[in-house]
Formats: sequence, C-alpha cells, structure tokens
Amino acid sequence: LGVAAGAIQPGPRPPLRLPSRSTTPVPRRDALAAAAVVGCGPWCTPPVAGAVSGTRPDVPTRAPDERFARVMAAGMADYERRDDVRRMKRALFERIPADATVAEIGVGAGVNLAYYAPTARKIVAVEPNAAFFGPASSAAARLGLQQSSFELVEGVAEAMPLADDTVDAVVGTHVLCSVTDVRRTLEEVRRVLKPGGLYVFAEYVGSTDCRMDLTPLSEHRHVAAPREAAMLGMAQRMADPLQVCCAGGCHLRRDHAATLAAVFADPSDRLELHRFMLDGVGPAPPWPPHFLLAPHLCGVATKAGGERRRPTSVVSSLEAAITAANTA
Repeated sequence: LGVAAGAIQPGPRPPLRLPSRSTTPVPRRDALAAAAVVGCGPWCTPPVAGAVSGTRPDVPTRAPDERFARVMAAGMADYERRDDVRRMKRALFERIPADATVAEIGVGAGVNLAYYAPTARKIVAVEPNAAFFGPASSAAARLGLQQSSFELVEGVAEAMPLADDTVDAVVGTHVLCSVTDVRRTLEEVRRVLKPGGLYVFAEYVGSTDCRMDLTPLSEHRHVAAPREAAMLGMAQRMADPLQVCCAGGCHLRRDHAATLAAVFADPSDRLELHRFMLDGVGPAPPWPPHFLLAPHLCGVATKAGGERRRPTSVVSSLEAAITAANTA
C-alpha cells in the first residue's frame, strides 16, 4: 500500500487503553499540570534509557505515559477547536495529494487525521508514547479507516523506523518543541520522503520572530506589533523553565526556520515558511488561553525530485477560502 517491503519495522504495540473519563476523572493535579503544559504537543514525554524495537539504539525512547496523555487531551482540546487553528490546518493539509502514503510523527490522539486521512492511501503513525495508541486508534476508527490503511508504530522522530524514500508526505505539528535533536529529526523527515514528497508542519515559536514576516495565516490578518512581541517574549522566557520541567523538555522559544533551510538546502528543494499569530492576543494582558503558543511557524517543505508542479501557496489557499466564504 505504497510502503516498500521492509520499510516498516514496528516495535511492540501493547494494548494500552486510556481510562474512560466517565469512570476516571482527571485528577486535580493533572488539571493543574494541563494548565502549565499549555500545549507542548504529543512528543513531550520524558526520555528513558533503552530502545524500542525498530529504532536505532543510540536514540532515547519514551516510556508509556497515560497521565501525560490525559493531560494533553484536557489541555489542548480548546486549542484544536479554535477557528484560526482549524483554518490554518485545512490550508496546510490540503496540500497533501490524494492517494498518498503519509507518515505522521507524534500522532498523539490523532487530532490531525480528520484533515488528511480520508483521502490517504496509507498512514504510518510514528508515536513514542504507547499510551496514545488507544486514542489514536479510536480516532482512526471514527473516520472509517481500515486496519490495513492505518498503522501505529512505536518510535521516535530522530530515528524513524521507515526505509529511505518511502512516503509521499510527512506530517508534524507541535513536534519539534521537544525532540532531542531538531536537525536530526528534519534529516530523518527528508530521508523517508520520496523525491517530490512533502513535509507539512506547524510549530509554535518565540514571539519576537513574528516581526520577521508580515504574512499571517489568520483570517483577520493579525500581525504582532513590536510591543506585543516583546511582552510575549518576556512571558515565554519566564514560563519556559517550568514548561521544560513539566512537559518533558518542551521549549516555548525554539525557532526552526534556519534548520529547515539548512536541511532542505538542495537547489531543487522548495521551502515555504509562514508565520502567524493566534487570534485575540493583544499587546498586553489579559491574554486568552494558549497565548504562550500564539506565534506560529508553519509551512510545507518539498524534497527535490519527482514531478515539478507549480505549488499552491499556503497563504493563497487560505485567502481563497476566506474570499469564497465572504462572498457566499
């Protein structure tokens, strides 16, 4: 189904299930942790010694962490419901061609599947925390995905258990915040992509970076003013040590633009980077939930080779959708 023979070497997949909310409510301390972990992404679990089958032994793997899975479900649900986040994701994921073989790193509870899975041929979900296997499988089942077209593989982004040149697209959202090596992760992404394959990504970054690009991906064209960036930057700097401590090494102020450019540096590679701010983040408090995640870096990187088609800009796709809605 689009993955070369021997490409996938999955590790053990224990039948871990999250407790039902109806019988196991989120404890108070977990709810407080969810408030601190303001959305570090499904990749943020502490590394442990040892290696999972199917990964290289020199890369730390992640222990199953059901508590963290509960915290993430509670802490990020309202983020995923935001109109600007949904609009951004639709604009990004519509770039994935139909009938594609897709690898998603850090699939978590499967919140991205609804955007691209219905038209994909095969999905390989690489997830380091086996506690997410139950929720991700449930999300796939709700979308009607067959077991033959959706595979969960235990592994880390720094050493994906996939062969070279085997997938049409790699998806990663809120992943690079806490991988142990950003460059190695991006090199792995490029390695597993087929020629002409796409890396579709969305990450949050340090707020001062929002002044570098005046092409936001939000409906109201919200652009961070210098004072806003400075105040958010100060808030992120103050919160970052707690975030790193409580969220398995997740950093609020990493920026990946230079590393993306260094990895996708072939003259025939194409890299589209766009920055935008979440709606409602003003120049000073009070700020809305997830304000620390307001500055985003998102885009599409295309590996050299394959059929050279004229790309559709992420921003252009979004603006076209907005124009159609406004004139309807």
